[in-house]
Amino acid sequence: MKKLTKHQRYYRKRKAAGRRDFKRIQKEDGRTGVRVTRRQLCVRVSAEAAERLKASAEKYKLTKQDMLTRMILIGLPRYASPSSSTSITSRYDWPAKLLEPQDRAVRYKGAAGERQLNLAISSTARKKLECHKTATKLSLARIVQSLILNYRFLSDARRAQNSVPSEPEGKPKKEQRPQDRSHQPKSERKAWELRHGEWRLRPGLTLDHLSTDELEEYTQLVEANIQRIKNQQEERLKLRETISLPPLDEATLEAIREDYLRRKEGAP
Repeated sequence: MKKLTKHQRYYRKRKAAGRRDFKRIQKEDGRTGVRVTRRQLCVRVSAEAAERLKASAEKYKLTKQDMLTRMILIGLPRYASPSSSTSITSRYDWPAKLLEPQDRAVRYKGAAGERQLNLAISSTARKKLECHKTATKLSLARIVQSLILNYRFLSDARRAQNSVPSEPEGKPKKEQRPQDRSHQPKSERKAWELRHGEWRLRPGLTLDHLSTDELEEYTQLVEANIQRIKNQQEERLKLRETISLPPLDEATLEAIREDYLRRKEGAP
């Protein structure tokens, strides 16, 4: 067998890790965490689509692969569902008939694109692309090009409006105006907060401000919240099973029946 080079071994290891959406990592403080895995995407698109992706990434200070990942995660329909597995690296259940179909007919573009995109997008985004490819019967190149050209960002006015929520009457503006967190380093800020049992964006942030890790963090928080609710329901069911009433004898049942009939007939 031919000996693999260092780069070939690295590529195979990365390809194998990309089959899962997350992988375990060891943090600096010794705790175990998870990180989003990445898979390579190589497609050819038009020059207009390539330039728009580059301009959008520069405007929002992201890499092109992170910008494309965000477009896919937000712009395409949802196909995955929360996994029933307890493993921290298995958090989604993907429909097998869409992700790995037995027979898939695909319509390709009439002409090859002018620019090649070779980007490492997240594994979740890649699987979402594969499901969308089966559902729409379009090639990856057509899907990516159409998504880049038609993706709509929030306007600057709308982003500014969303960053400052409406202030209730009767309270000073300084007390109600939230801190602008859009320019805060992503490693230091908390993008989500739990309000009324739901995870929501903190005031001062919009979806355009979020990184890929923060978008993935939202899914993790929602799934953890769902699991917490399931655990509470299971504990209640177990508690009900432990509570049992003593059996009633025939005399007691007959007295209860007579009392019910007497009340029903209106007797004192």
